[in-house]
Amino acid sequence: MTIECSIGIIKESDKYLFSQRSKKPFLDHFEFPGGKLESNESSDQAIDREIFEELGIKIVDKIKIGSLIHLYKNLKVKIHIYQIVSYEGNILSREKQKILYLNPLDSYHKFIESTYRIINYISLPRYMHIISEKKSNPYSINRARKYFNNMIRLRSFGLSEDSYISQAKEISEISSNKDVKLILDLKYIRSCQGIRYSGIHYTSNEINDIKTNIRIDKNITYSASCHNLKEIHIANQLNLDFILLSPVLSSKHSNPSLGWTDFKLLSKEANMPVFALGGISKDDLKTCMANDGYGVSGISKF
Repeated sequence: MTIECSIGIIKESDKYLFSQRSKKPFLDHFEFPGGKLESNESSDQAIDREIFEELGIKIVDKIKIGSLIHLYKNLKVKIHIYQIVSYEGNILSREKQKILYLNPLDSYHKFIESTYRIINYISLPRYMHIISEKKSNPYSINRARKYFNNMIRLRSFGLSEDSYISQAKEISEISSNKDVKLILDLKYIRSCQGIRYSGIHYTSNEINDIKTNIRIDKNITYSASCHNLKEIHIANQLNLDFILLSPVLSSKHSNPSLGWTDFKLLSKEANMPVFALGGISKDDLKTCMANDGYGVSGISKF
């Protein structure tokens, strides 16, 4: 079964407005305000209607951030995410639900499953710089200082465990004082305890071996590398936060280049944001987004 809904992001400082569910499923769990699309209703129309019915306010200005699909046990939900920029009226609970400003990352309250993916989505940068060095390279690591408001992935391929940990510590120290998200590979993650990072990245081989839910830490993102439709379907089943789809324009391995046409076809099958990788530069962002991608990532051209 598939349903579509529109939800609104209303933020106050570092907290978001939530309403508490009064019925099953997820009784007493908190969720973003919003609701299901009615027959022949657009997502834009639905968010305006739902926010008025639920909170008693009229939306004046809003931005559609994007959409994602979340798979529950017996339900598939497409979620249209809107940032509520301005509104008329005073917020009140017209449906007699408890409404609170909460930060799900440090709250003891219960939230519906998709909440953390939505939080990760709305804070996801458009650029990911991948550092891939066989040994510590001061030039490459110092480049990380430039990537404010972006993501850095430290790739483990070709690195020894000691070298990876050393570089992870160094980059973490740089990013901790900047608004930079550091993504570490699963391969050495158990050895990176005590290192500040924002996400764990899985290779395509690693996600093929996963049998259970991998989301054990609500404070970080979970992502994977994908090269084909089969791997994207696995990523969908795992409800990952984003994927890297490659190779788009060039390939150093056995996989043929996708080109933008196939990239678009595959991106449409993904339930989460898709980053283009492989011969991609920061200048390709507009083209990527025009082909249903979310962001761009790269090594040599970044």
